[in-house]
Amino acid sequence: MKFKYFLALFPIMFFSQKTTVIKFYDPIKDNTKTFRTLSVIDNREDKELGTITHKKETYRFEFPDNDAKKSIDDWFVSSNKTPSGANDMVVFLEDFRVFSEDVQNATLPKAEVKISSFVLKEGNYYYLDRINKVVNISPNVNKTPFGLSYTLSNLLHEFIKTSFKTKPSELKIGGDQLANYADIITSGLPAFKDTQIKDGVYPDYKSFFDNTPSEGYELVKNSKGEVVRAKKGDERIPAYKMFAYAENGKIYHHALSGFLELMKDDKGFYVFTNYVTLFPVEADSTYGMFGLIGGVAGAIDANAKNKKLQKEEKYNIYIDPLTGDYILRK
Repeated sequence: MKFKYFLALFPIMFFSQKTTVIKFYDPIKDNTKTFRTLSVIDNREDKELGTITHKKETYRFEFPDNDAKKSIDDWFVSSNKTPSGANDMVVFLEDFRVFSEDVQNATLPKAEVKISSFVLKEGNYYYLDRINKVVNISPNVNKTPFGLSYTLSNLLHEFIKTSFKTKPSELKIGGDQLANYADIITSGLPAFKDTQIKDGVYPDYKSFFDNTPSEGYELVKNSKGEVVRAKKGDERIPAYKMFAYAENGKIYHHALSGFLELMKDDKGFYVFTNYVTLFPVEADSTYGMFGLIGGVAGAIDANAKNKKLQKEEKYNIYIDPLTGDYILRK
């Protein structure tokens, strides 16, 4: 009897699920005239994009042809009717799935994206760029299924357009090694090969993982001993523009909430913290309706939330050496 009841409900459960398509709104024209082809290697174990929940309804995500390879391959062809480049690009898709996450009494749609690009030449791959992060809906875009779809479409567009303009790595990776490309590239970075990070100021993640601090800069601290800038003659690097600095053998990484100690283990470089410390809660924009007093109230409320949430569970958050992004996976 229970089985019959389930069968009766199954069609209702199935057809109540809505579909959201990640549409490609803008062309990916290769204005550099570097590439003649673009092809996707879909290395995902699960080819489904997943589902999210929004207002008690389930939304299933998919690419235009319900096929990542065909959809992105065709996108390039339709955007480049007469390609004049001499090179071939490969987009290596490792992870692309959507999910819902409960954040501060709200359910937000997000996506896990891991995708890389390479130049393919004589059977070997030369690294260009990658995305490896949890994707949140873009600011000023509604936190809806469409908002996530729009954000992901823009993300792919910018990723491919940036790859067109990026100079490829000189490191040759064989086809049988492609799945391990990140380990191969990372193992050759000076930050992993050298026994110690040099003291100094690192303006970006590339200089840090290359272990090449900016020459001639000295740290400037306030009365509390906090680094506020680095200087070299008349030149200045404010703290917020630093990726990290190293002093007396210790490394400190700049986050939105200030400098955090950057440590290293066999998995890589990490900060021991939590999401809210890296991305503090902003004042609710609705306070703006109530003028200055409302804005002050909003700022106080946001500050109180930050202090409370920053005391929550902390864990190792690693930094991707190929992108400089946080890898927000526990």
